[in-house]
Amino acid sequence: QFGDVATHLNLHPKQTLADVVRDDAAMREPELLRTYTVRHDSGLRVLAAPATPEAAETITAIHVGRILTTLLDGFDRIVIDAGSALDERVLTVFETADTVILPVYPEIAALKAMHALLDYLNETGSVGLKSMFVLNNVFAREILKLRDVESALGSKVAFELPYDPFLYLKAVNEGIPIVVGASRSAAAE
Repeated sequence: QFGDVATHLNLHPKQTLADVVRDDAAMREPELLRTYTVRHDSGLRVLAAPATPEAAETITAIHVGRILTTLLDGFDRIVIDAGSALDERVLTVFETADTVILPVYPEIAALKAMHALLDYLNETGSVGLKSMFVLNNVFAREILKLRDVESALGSKVAFELPYDPFLYLKAVNEGIPIVVGASRSAAAE
């Protein structure tokens, strides 16, 4: 629902994931599935989220599993923005993934919610040892220390995204990834 990857890359897809699930052949054939993607100038190919919540509801966990299998046959690497809602589709993504990257915000409520998510995922066995945390420093000043964040998570943070009041917003508004538009910045690094 409401996926923003295409918008953040300033792409205007003609077809979305909802169109793929209506095409059985595309869910089996990597080259046919590739025709449902839109290419970004950076070389990324994006299979866009459905345009409406109603269209998103037509996509099941079974669809997600089939599409992931086909994508893995046709691409070297796949990055999935699984959103912020936890459902069977997202659990299918987690189960299939080699690595699950979980963004973390340095504030108490977000850490509490992340801890609850981790407890649930550990119970279901969906993520286990394949998860890693990325600390998104959304505040100008360090409100919680890294050690406090790691203590709340019960795990190490793999990477930190530096605070920048302008760079991320510029990248999203222009549709140019930071690694292209600001390749020498700390965030790109």
